[in-house]
Amino acid sequence: MRIGIFGGTFNPPHQGHKKLALEFMSRLSLDLMLVIPTYTPPHKAAPDLASGEDRLNMCKLCFSEDFFKVSNIELLRKGKSYTVNTLQELKEQYPDDELFFIMGSDMLLTFHQWREPDKILDLATVCAATRENGLTKKLYEYVDKKYSHSEDRFKIFDFAPVEVSSTWIRNNPTKAMKNNLINDGVEKYILEKGLYCK
Repeated sequence: MRIGIFGGTFNPPHQGHKKLALEFMSRLSLDLMLVIPTYTPPHKAAPDLASGEDRLNMCKLCFSEDFFKVSNIELLRKGKSYTVNTLQELKEQYPDDELFFIMGSDMLLTFHQWREPDKILDLATVCAATRENGLTKKLYEYVDKKYSHSEDRFKIFDFAPVEVSSTWIRNNPTKAMKNNLINDGVEKYILEKGLYCK
């Protein structure tokens, strides 16, 4: 199988996440997309992070189709979530399958600072997307400069993500619901649990 790996804080998961995942499903001809909420993201502080259980449940409501599988692999591990550790575990679970790791275009530019980036490239193809012409060129230049020996392990696509952030949704939950930026199941869950109430 061709398996996508889509990790994130998902605090909360929103329609931008869903659109991005579906676009990658199509562009990469994936058979399955693993959606993986992080326990503690190593690259950012998360003072208003909903519990792992809540984020896992919201992801199941957001990514409900059969070709998505929401995984608690990083929540079970606890501590800081490093991509290389997750990919090693997944390769043990899916030894005969091809893994595609999906990341934000801005994060790709710091890939050389990640833990064991060459090991990540051994385990998975790294995929990113952007519609900004200048940034697309910058990404290709970055890969050419830093990873000319492994250029075939990167895929850069030209399509725009939905311009919405989880931070904005947490700060404006009512507006987000009104504008359908989160789906009905996630909206109901947030209201029932009283999440992101200031």
